[in-house]
Amino acid sequence: MVSHMYLSMLKRDLKDQKALNVVLFAFMIVATVAMVAGATLLYSFMVGEQITYEKCNSTDLIVLMPVDQSDAEGARQEVFDAFGSLDIARDMYVSQVVAMSDRTVFVNDEEGERVEAIDGIYVITSKPGERNIPYTLNGEDFEVPNGCVAISQLMARRMGIGVGDKIRLATQMGNVYEFTICEIYRNPIELTWRFLYLSDRDAETFYAECPKKTDFYELNVDAGDGDYIDTLLPIITDTSLQFEDRGIITGATKVASMNDTGIMVLIIVLSTLIVAVFVMAMIMMTIDFSIKSMVKREAKQIGMMKAIGVWSFSYKLLYVVKYMAFCVVCGLIGLPLGFMLSEKIYDVFVYDVIFPDKVTMIMIGVSAMLVNIAFILSFCVLSLRRMNKISVIDAIHGENRGERFTKLPGLSLARSKTMGISSFLAVSDILRALKRYIYLILAYTLGIAAVLFMIQLKDSVLDISYLQHYFQRGRIDFDLELDDTYIERLVQQAGSYSGVYDLLNEKLEENDIPARLVLTEMCTADIYHGDVGLVAEMAWQDADISGLYYLPGGDAPVLYNEVAISKYHADMLGVGIGDYVTLEYDRFSEDHTHTTKVTEDFMVTGFIDYHGTDLVKVIMSPEFEGAFFTPDYVYSAVIDAPLSEHEAIREQMQAIWTNGEVTVLTPDEVINDFLEGYDLIFNMMIAATAFAAAGVLILLTCLYENIFIEEETADIALLKSMGFKRSVIRGWHLIRLTILGVLSMGLSLLFTATIGNKFAETLFVSLLRNYSFKLTVDPVHNFVIVPLIVISGLVIVIYLMTRLTDSIRIWKVRTE
Repeated sequence: MVSHMYLSMLKRDLKDQKALNVVLFAFMIVATVAMVAGATLLYSFMVGEQITYEKCNSTDLIVLMPVDQSDAEGARQEVFDAFGSLDIARDMYVSQVVAMSDRTVFVNDEEGERVEAIDGIYVITSKPGERNIPYTLNGEDFEVPNGCVAISQLMARRMGIGVGDKIRLATQMGNVYEFTICEIYRNPIELTWRFLYLSDRDAETFYAECPKKTDFYELNVDAGDGDYIDTLLPIITDTSLQFEDRGIITGATKVASMNDTGIMVLIIVLSTLIVAVFVMAMIMMTIDFSIKSMVKREAKQIGMMKAIGVWSFSYKLLYVVKYMAFCVVCGLIGLPLGFMLSEKIYDVFVYDVIFPDKVTMIMIGVSAMLVNIAFILSFCVLSLRRMNKISVIDAIHGENRGERFTKLPGLSLARSKTMGISSFLAVSDILRALKRYIYLILAYTLGIAAVLFMIQLKDSVLDISYLQHYFQRGRIDFDLELDDTYIERLVQQAGSYSGVYDLLNEKLEENDIPARLVLTEMCTADIYHGDVGLVAEMAWQDADISGLYYLPGGDAPVLYNEVAISKYHADMLGVGIGDYVTLEYDRFSEDHTHTTKVTEDFMVTGFIDYHGTDLVKVIMSPEFEGAFFTPDYVYSAVIDAPLSEHEAIREQMQAIWTNGEVTVLTPDEVINDFLEGYDLIFNMMIAATAFAAAGVLILLTCLYENIFIEEETADIALLKSMGFKRSVIRGWHLIRLTILGVLSMGLSLLFTATIGNKFAETLFVSLLRNYSFKLTVDPVHNFVIVPLIVISGLVIVIYLMTRLTDSIRIWKVRTE
């Protein structure tokens, strides 16, 4: 009997509000998909990283050091002794590999054009079977057949290559071998260097033509309860200082969440979770609003049932049987969709972390679905408490429906010469019962804020000021991208890499182009303050450095013995403004025939913002010279002309090199080249966030407009009976929701500019170990493009929904 009663109520509810039910059904599916995807991605990020380390048997540190040809075993023993003397060291292993530069790796695309390899050290070895073991993208083991090579997911994505493509590797003897890509793998070790895995036979053949081998050390440490990064940094520093003359390179392995890719993953996970929580909150708000409208509509019937003694928990549940059914059905539909969505997001954005096994992920997804259902049902039950306030008197007298036309102080249709009837009704509705629209305003605000945050994040990172602020670049008006063969030819002509840029500047001057490139020179040094020592990168250039970003309270170094250093590392060293630090570095002799180790003291005049996970950054004054250096990157590329002429001058530059040897880059192209692949990632994140927010808000708008029309059926019918045109009624609903949308847009901009951005900036400071992080607010994107798109889209959706009012007839007028 009871089940029949519930079934009858369900059929009635489904037939009564078809449009409303369709929207609510879709909304619940979105909620389930978001909850399942958010939960599985959160688990993957928080637990998947550790699972990956355990499955791959990742070591904590990996070290490359060229084999000592005179005493290989003795050199290895020194390294073992150095690491073995550390209290936190556990296990250490050594093997031989071949380390190569990216210039010995050749890849052609489908058209036969060469694809530039990712910068870095490439390690050629056979697939390991005990430590730092690679796995397929699906987390499965694999073998490398003869004639094949396995490459990392990062390498495949950045270079646009995949299974079946060809890679050619040059040996130290000059022979080139071609291999077919057979597998794309995940492995946290790839975060440090590029690893290419060959078959045992191919590795043996390749090694035979590479007499200069490299010792590959793998070390485990016990960080205890201390900070993992702070524990590793002293080890890396000490070993780098001890063996720097032997070309040792040390890197951490278990830092997937600390590198750029890890930070991007965290952003994606947080964004997905925000969408999930946002959708969940919206579904609950909508149900609460819907139940409130239902109780208001059914007040007379509920009062009558209470009067005759039919009042029980089972009776109350009759009014939420539709939501109970929707929860179950939408849960079953949303579970596989959410799981597939999380897998897709993971494959696109997450590098080098294995997706947990599907059984575990399904369990997580089912748990998320059940929690979603439990929350919604619990909320439905709580929302039914307002039924207790209905008395028998309500059943007899009903409620007054004349409030809409009561007088509002300061607002009078009769006195207004410019406000039409539609505008008057819309404004009076909002002013009289703003609380009625709070949930909708909140939904619009959070949805728009999520999209604004993604856009601001992209504008902050993919901007030339990001290089100036966090990578100590000067003014960049252009850059020159040189073909490898052209570089080699210029190096032979100039005698050095730095001389190449002298030739380029001469070329620009010969063609009367007012532009100049300045190259940064760098060297590795040891920096000390008291008993604390770290490894540092000294950087200097023949250019004005006063325009670099220095933290408040400091200044640019001017004199020879003045420096600026990274703030995070200054705190580690215990250094303040005015203190002296000691730098030990290699200095050229007067005739530049040899170098000697020198130790000098420098006064710290300022602090720069730099990632704390990197080496100490030391900015020398322009007067500094004489150190053994390695030309590193273009510090500045200045066009000495008004900004309006820059584009024409860049075209003049490009006209100098017409054979493809040199490509002139704009500032935007410079940042995209520097942060290769991030433009695509940011665009995908913005698109995904915008799509999710738009989908939710469209559904929410449709749902609320359905509810408004249902609640205001009598009012709409009354307006029609008084002779008002349907354009007035449509305009009333259109203007009302448009005003709410504009208000929400303003609140979104206010929220992102204050609390939202402050929270995001604090999070990024913690992750990057910087002193500060500032989100950029681009006026065009934030105050023009986004508002126009949002308001235009909202108006279109509302306009289409207001057409439902045309079906309401005059006989719908009720007297209560």
